[in-house]
Amino acid sequence: MSESISYNNLIRTTVNACENDARKLLTDLRAVRATLDKDLSEYEVEEVLLSEELKTSLEALSKAREELTEMKANTSKMTAEFAENTKKLDKVARQGNPEEVTLELLDSIKGISKLLEGEDSGCTMDNLKQRATIKGIDMAPLEKALKEFEKELLTAKFPYSVPQKTPNPRLKPLVDKIIEHGDAIRAGAGFHLAFNSMFAPFEKKFKFHFYGSRKTSDISHPEWYFLQIINWIHFSRPFITDMFYDEKEKTHVRAYNEFINRLSLLTNEKTDSILADGAFEDIETFTHLIDEARRFEESRIEHDVYKVGTSALQPFCPDDRILRWCHLERIVCGSRLDQLLSGSDGLAEVAPLGLDDADPFRTVECAHVFYEIISRLAYRTAALPDPQAVKSVASVIILLVNEFQERLAQIGRSLDNPLSSLFQRVVNSVWYVLTIMEEWRDSEKYPFLMPALRDTVELYSLLWMRMSEQLANALINELGDSLLAYQGRNWLYPSTDDEISEQSAFLALRLTLMRCLADCSRGISKEAGQPFYTSFIKKFSTVFFEDVLMNTLFSQAGGELLLKELDTYLKPELVKYAHRFTRPKSMEWQEPLNKILDAGRFLALPNDALQQLLKDADVQLSDEFDETLATFKIRHLGAVDVTRLAACRSKQRS
Repeated sequence: MSESISYNNLIRTTVNACENDARKLLTDLRAVRATLDKDLSEYEVEEVLLSEELKTSLEALSKAREELTEMKANTSKMTAEFAENTKKLDKVARQGNPEEVTLELLDSIKGISKLLEGEDSGCTMDNLKQRATIKGIDMAPLEKALKEFEKELLTAKFPYSVPQKTPNPRLKPLVDKIIEHGDAIRAGAGFHLAFNSMFAPFEKKFKFHFYGSRKTSDISHPEWYFLQIINWIHFSRPFITDMFYDEKEKTHVRAYNEFINRLSLLTNEKTDSILADGAFEDIETFTHLIDEARRFEESRIEHDVYKVGTSALQPFCPDDRILRWCHLERIVCGSRLDQLLSGSDGLAEVAPLGLDDADPFRTVECAHVFYEIISRLAYRTAALPDPQAVKSVASVIILLVNEFQERLAQIGRSLDNPLSSLFQRVVNSVWYVLTIMEEWRDSEKYPFLMPALRDTVELYSLLWMRMSEQLANALINELGDSLLAYQGRNWLYPSTDDEISEQSAFLALRLTLMRCLADCSRGISKEAGQPFYTSFIKKFSTVFFEDVLMNTLFSQAGGELLLKELDTYLKPELVKYAHRFTRPKSMEWQEPLNKILDAGRFLALPNDALQQLLKDADVQLSDEFDETLATFKIRHLGAVDVTRLAACRSKQRS
């Protein structure tokens, strides 16, 4: 006897050791899988980045070819210009009319200069002096007007950084003189001279404050120079309009558009210098810079009526910067989520701010942080002016969202008990992100994400259905013994009194079901509760119909008792818990429950009515038979269901 006990103990010890080894091996395998999944994700990211880099290089090569072709065309044009100049010089020598031909020659040479320098150099003072000398025009009035204009701007402390009540009445007459004298020398020259003189203080003041070692040049505060530009636009518009006002020539419109354009270029030069000086090395500096640029652009376009300015997001769009940005976002997001999920707070619920701020999604910390990351990234991407840049960043957003789905799936697989609070928090997180992705897919908020989000929504939907089914199955397993005991009651000869022994099986089933639902209602969010509750009731109804009803023999009295317990006692309890899970007045969850209620109604029918229904099922068409069933308030059973249930009804009269 003692040998037998020792042998049993040895077997038990060996089995326990094997179970421990199996658990350890399973844990190790899960860790290896998580590592492989992470490595695979990193390789996929690297593949995307290399693919984008190759595409960028090919586009750059194509652009270089276009520039070379343009340079060849310019060279041919300059050759033709020089040939024409030679003919004109020969004409001067033969006809003796130097003034007219020399001016034509000067314009031709300046045209060549424009091709070489990329700008119109014909409006500089040196070039205008040459033209004035040839045409015999005195430059003194123009130079005097320019000096007086610049002096008046200095006296008026222009540019203005605070609102001014009225325009300066001395500025417009000086601008009119500059335009008049300048245009006499060369058409359009007067406007350029006046505008450049007006804009020079802006450029000087901007570079003084926002370049060099001054505190205002701090790259961690880009909002300072963005705000300065917006203030200049706001405060200077009425004065620029007044200075250059000309109803006929619309010079004031031209001046304001040029003002917007030059300020945009000035802003982007500063942003470009920050990016070139290492803004990518610090994620906070970079994200703050692009967020401020995004906000600035929203304000700037309100003033840019004719859309002449350059987007403040343009400095972020060169291919090399987009690639670095995408890589940076990928690394930072992954690191942040790793940090959260490695600690105890990653799956903790985000605390509401107050009594009125209850979160219907019961969002956990990692899902909340992830949403903030991708929503900010999508917000920045939406403002990029370059379609290719938008496409590149959008691919990273989709990659991050899909990676997060895999992270949630890994956590769900690592949890053995679907009824645990951690598992239910993961379920809430999946539903939370799924809801957001569906909203983005179906709205015009982020159109650049809409095509790719179809597959992403499908991934999250599949994960949700799998985890929801796991939870529903776990609840059904909890009900297993109670369902078995309920099925084992004597349904042929049910008790007619209220004996406790006869009612205990139903009470046990009801109490167990209510306890399970109460536990879930404390873990599943209100938003995720509606689809889950519907899924669970469908699962419960199916199991009840197939495993309980179809394996039991009922008399009419048994059917009547079944219907009474389901309709009078169980359904009201389910309605009560439905309000914890679903939105008010939502009745979708009742649809699967109605089938077992109708089964109870059928099993409670008298034998004559039941036999007549079976005959009708054989001879009537589907729609006609549905109408026949409806007369007995049975609307959720078909002919096949009726035939199967009839086999569970005893022919004995009660």
